[in-house]
Amino acid sequence: MRPVLHREPPFQWRPVLWIWYCVLSRLATRKSPPVYPRFIFLLRFFRPFPVRFSGRGKLAFSSLAIVALALLFGLSGQASAIPGVSLSSPVRTGGDAPWHLTADRLESLDDGVIVEASGDVVLTRGQDYLKADFARYYTATDWVFVQGNVSVRLGRDELSAAEAEFDLKSNTGWLKNGSVFMAGPHITFTGEEVVKHWGDRYTFQEAKVTACDGPTPAWSLAADQAVVEIDGYATLSHATFQVLDQGVLYAPWMALPAKTTRQTGLLMPDYGFSDEHGFFATVPWYWAIDKSRDLTVYGSWFEKNGLMPSVEYRSHVTDTDKTWLGLDYLHDENAKSYIRDDRFWLRGMGDGQIGLSGWKYKYDLDYVSDGEFLTDFHSFMTGYDETRDTLLKMFGRDLPTRDKNRVTSGFVYRDWERFGVTAGLRYEENPFLRQLNYRHVNDTIVQKLPELNAYLYKGRLLRNMPLEIEGEASTAYMYREEGTSGMRTEIHPVLSLPVDLKYGTLIASGGLRQTLYHSTSVSGNTPLVVGEGGRRDQTGESRTIPEVDVQAYTSAQRVWKFTPDLDAEQVGRYQLTALRHTLQPRVSYSWVPNVDQEKNPFYDEDDRILPSSVLNLSLTNLVTLRRELLSSGSAEDGQRSGLSLVDPVYSEIARVRLSGGYDFREARRKKFRDVLPRRPILDLALDTTLSPLDWLSLWNQTYFSMHGEGITRNDVGVTFTNRRWGSWSVGYSRRNGYYDYQDIVKYDNIEDMLFDKPLELVTNALELKLNQRWSLGFSSQDDLLTKENYERNVRLTYSDPCFRVSGYYSSERDGKEQSIRLRLELLGLS
Repeated sequence: MRPVLHREPPFQWRPVLWIWYCVLSRLATRKSPPVYPRFIFLLRFFRPFPVRFSGRGKLAFSSLAIVALALLFGLSGQASAIPGVSLSSPVRTGGDAPWHLTADRLESLDDGVIVEASGDVVLTRGQDYLKADFARYYTATDWVFVQGNVSVRLGRDELSAAEAEFDLKSNTGWLKNGSVFMAGPHITFTGEEVVKHWGDRYTFQEAKVTACDGPTPAWSLAADQAVVEIDGYATLSHATFQVLDQGVLYAPWMALPAKTTRQTGLLMPDYGFSDEHGFFATVPWYWAIDKSRDLTVYGSWFEKNGLMPSVEYRSHVTDTDKTWLGLDYLHDENAKSYIRDDRFWLRGMGDGQIGLSGWKYKYDLDYVSDGEFLTDFHSFMTGYDETRDTLLKMFGRDLPTRDKNRVTSGFVYRDWERFGVTAGLRYEENPFLRQLNYRHVNDTIVQKLPELNAYLYKGRLLRNMPLEIEGEASTAYMYREEGTSGMRTEIHPVLSLPVDLKYGTLIASGGLRQTLYHSTSVSGNTPLVVGEGGRRDQTGESRTIPEVDVQAYTSAQRVWKFTPDLDAEQVGRYQLTALRHTLQPRVSYSWVPNVDQEKNPFYDEDDRILPSSVLNLSLTNLVTLRRELLSSGSAEDGQRSGLSLVDPVYSEIARVRLSGGYDFREARRKKFRDVLPRRPILDLALDTTLSPLDWLSLWNQTYFSMHGEGITRNDVGVTFTNRRWGSWSVGYSRRNGYYDYQDIVKYDNIEDMLFDKPLELVTNALELKLNQRWSLGFSSQDDLLTKENYERNVRLTYSDPCFRVSGYYSSERDGKEQSIRLRLELLGLS
């Protein structure tokens, strides 16, 4: 019987070729590097012939097929088609600053030359990162291709795209449908094609620029091409300003700041309408000279007045080396008959150090053409209100109010441990004199040209003695066109002895004021009023005035402690744990003799030291709360449920001061009693500040006459604050004309006594947040006696995430001057 030969099934090699065809087809469709299509073309049109192989034939053919395919694959420039090796750990790139690659799936191809990543792909290096759905990294060149939900952070900027390629060595590359967000100016640049050049420079094709979110931004700039340099400028070709994607304005070329720091360029304008000035507009141009200096030039046009150019210079090197200068000039086409056509205001402040010498300087500059300039233009961008706020914030020094004399002063100074000196000058002008074309000879204002001062700071006279000494010496030349001029020199030492008693402290002090006068011209009287007897020549040469002051005070307090209920639901909130009440009584007596000074020159109030013999009493109450934060600690702390109190915070919720006194000299006064009766008992004063709740604060100052005049002075106010709704403050001030009576009656000449006019003033300040976008502001000042409205301002603001628009209404001088204005701010461009 012939043996039956086992017949093996024929080898099916057609599926093998088909698998290789699918693999090579997928590799051929990837972006980089390109695959030559000839091999795929041959595979698609190859029709295998039916040949069967036995076992060894199968193996031989399979090996031959693999070698042939690999050879063809290598000749075509394609990466190895051998299946990749899965990686179990993150990939680290080469170089001194390597990138770290992580993903859900990592695969190494071509013996590690290419690494493919898919699923939550993240490349990180320090603060920089690349995120995508898929990435192919070329280890030999540090080139990466990313695709799908691409998000990139390189330096300070954030990029996003559909797909992108980057050279990780130079941080250059390209993006498709990409956008770059610049956090500093809060602007987003988008383009169909974006090229990232070396450094921080980009080129956008079919660009769009906006600071708004959403598919249809409130405002945007569209351009054929945009070239952007971070911390530089963006230049746009054929640009169109769009509102809700609708073109409004066109420019063939424009430049925008793309800086995260201060930038040179146009600032947002200010424009509106005023009864007095007509239509007006102000366009500012800002020049960032360097990191500590800048210059702003304003062009302001007023329909009724003409063009007013302005300039502001600012330098802020350190807190002790800073300068601010400003100048406005207007050739007023609508000037009043008594005001000159050429109007101006020069002002500024400066602090600094002279080299490395230890000497420092300060100066205030304030010079105006006429007395009405500051009032006429106070509310504009370069006006008095903005200038005053700027200088107060930058230097901590205030300007005189608009209706006061302007003061220019400057001095150099130096301090040692116990000693200091200053040297300078002071010039004061009354702008109404120049406004009315008065001659300079009618000016009685005193100018100090120059002035020298020396100071001895308070300290012990001898090391082992409790006696302390302090003093001041000054000399100045007092000049004025009309009146007495000359030198004034004064020495004023003061000795004091502090004594610590068992229940308080006693401080006794005594001083001596010695003043010498040397007049170069004797031609006038006090700058106040000339009496019936005509002008009195001021020929006096000296004065000697002693002074004594004694103070005694003590302090007592009591603390009430509370044990809060430690409730886990109150974790993260402050709990009341203690209340402290402090009582501070104080008594003082001051004495200055009545020395006849009428023959001496009267340059300023220091030339008339008023006599005093006054006993003052005061009692101050302070209430302070201590709150502690309830925190969830460990049970080892010994607290119930592991809760503990930490971070104590102290807040003063009440301060109440009651004061009064007795004037012994007033009780013995004999002069002017027929018109000014004696009032020796000082006004009883109540000074109160209350903050019982976080949203409520109250203040009050009330002076009550003990001689039947009732309330002589009263200042009261309340402020409500709420994070959601804003704040509201209401104040009331009242003066009856005799609130400073005790000082007025001390003059020896009744013609020097100037009583203030009665006053009742109500002020309102409201900041109301209507919702997240709309807010309302209101302020007013009204005199209840004259029924006159000094000022009324209304502001309505709409705030969008990418722009803000505000409308203003202002009424002054009881409605005689009204103005409206509109201000638009574009976020990122303002």
